[in-house]
Amino acid sequence: MSYRNGPSKGSGGKSGTGSKGGNRTGSGAPALRQSDLLVPLLPFSTKYRSIQEHKARNPHRKYFNEDMIGVSAEWVNAEDGTLECRVHEAAELTVNDEGVAFKEISKPTSEDNLVNVRVFLTTGITAQSPQRDLKHVLRRLDIIGASIPSESRMLTLYGGIMENAADSALISNLIDIVKTQSGLDLSLVSKWTKLGEIQYDGKPDTVVFFPHLWGVPDLQINPQVKTVVEQLEEEETEQIPLSEEERTEIVNSRKAEDSTEGADQTTEEVPETKTVTKTVTRTSEKQVSSIVPTKIAMATLHEYNLAGNTSTETIELCTAVDIFDEWLKREFATKLADTLHAKQAEARRKLEETKRRQEEESSRKRKREEEEESCRKRKAIKIEELKKVWEAEDVGKTDEDKKESDAERQAALKALEAQEKAEVARLMANEAADAKKEPEKKKRGFRVQSLYDTFQYFDRPRGLTSTNNNLSREWLAQQLLCLDKQRTYGDALDLTTLNGLYTKTHPLNYSTFSTEERFVDEEEAQAEVASE
Repeated sequence: MSYRNGPSKGSGGKSGTGSKGGNRTGSGAPALRQSDLLVPLLPFSTKYRSIQEHKARNPHRKYFNEDMIGVSAEWVNAEDGTLECRVHEAAELTVNDEGVAFKEISKPTSEDNLVNVRVFLTTGITAQSPQRDLKHVLRRLDIIGASIPSESRMLTLYGGIMENAADSALISNLIDIVKTQSGLDLSLVSKWTKLGEIQYDGKPDTVVFFPHLWGVPDLQINPQVKTVVEQLEEEETEQIPLSEEERTEIVNSRKAEDSTEGADQTTEEVPETKTVTKTVTRTSEKQVSSIVPTKIAMATLHEYNLAGNTSTETIELCTAVDIFDEWLKREFATKLADTLHAKQAEARRKLEETKRRQEEESSRKRKREEEEESCRKRKAIKIEELKKVWEAEDVGKTDEDKKESDAERQAALKALEAQEKAEVARLMANEAADAKKEPEKKKRGFRVQSLYDTFQYFDRPRGLTSTNNNLSREWLAQQLLCLDKQRTYGDALDLTTLNGLYTKTHPLNYSTFSTEERFVDEEEAQAEVASE
């Protein structure tokens, strides 16, 4: 291949094989739990991965092709977000039952500089059903592969061997091959991404291209059928004339029987024909499927138990799935980082808003208490002034005269007390008025889970079935570090814990975390309904 920056073919060409299946059978090899992932997580941006690194990145695989040297993850050249923004949409690809006629694909004229070119087809992630069957996101992401009935239903990717050339020429040839194999016309696909290269020692490398099917109308994929001629041998009977010798032999035989039995000579006629049985070869034609398009959940391929008796084509299909899986991890990790940054900023804003409100409340309370104290001091001074006046008035008065003045003086003190209470009530009312917000418009609220699949993609329980919607914050922090940004582990933990709002040991419930509450003004909602 044109790109080979990894180890030379002479070094470790057949390293990386694993056990041949153990005592597990079929495709039910369980996925690893997060706690089982003891290998360090590696940066997404590494383009060339040797067989050793490829194994480290995919600990769920127990067997690898013995001729495999490494993998070149070509998708790392794609801009962040080019896949995440579309993968949640359903691509319009219909799998039909009606077959297309078999045609021979022309073979390369030279056996030198060959490459095996394949296409990776997916229809995107389907939404959860209204009944909330809670299928794991990897069980709602279908891959379109090719099943070969004549090869024990071998699974593979569409495509074939061709002479190596520029990517544009490879894609053009691939479009022709796929149309021949399935009737699927990819000529209207405007965006292609080179997914990866699987590099081998001693045989052509495999290049996998990813067509962005979204927005391309009326995509149809069909089985390929071929006419098979069968020859069947059958036995049948036929009447043929007797020869003169056979007729004479029959007559003589009857005469001999009559003379032995002493009976009169028979007059039975000699037959003209005889019945013979012969084997006849008959030819029949029938239509059989040579390639059948098959939708396979990505979870099934992720868990597929590869072994020594697994075909090379199926191993390549699973390797392409692993490459695609890591591309999606980068896309979703980027989305997670953006989301956590926004949540972190929102948490900081709410904290600052709460602090501001508390400070404003404390300031209003302090102001009111100061004014109340001032009111009490004014009352105390007024009382002292009145007492001095009353003392001066009482000079020379009898006790009887003083008693007559007490009622008037008590009324004056009560008036001062009432005045103070009224002033305090006014101050408290002013404080409440200052704290009172402008009334908000009535809003109609609804809740949406816009990021549920993004979080669940990193939740990999055994079997990839439904989950408990909890993720380790430390685990998420490690995924963020794989983005290869200038970010420390502390920075990543700050993101997942929202600056310490939660502890790192407190699981993140992504079902709640990914749910947003959105509001629409009642006036806007009514206007929208009226317009409809």
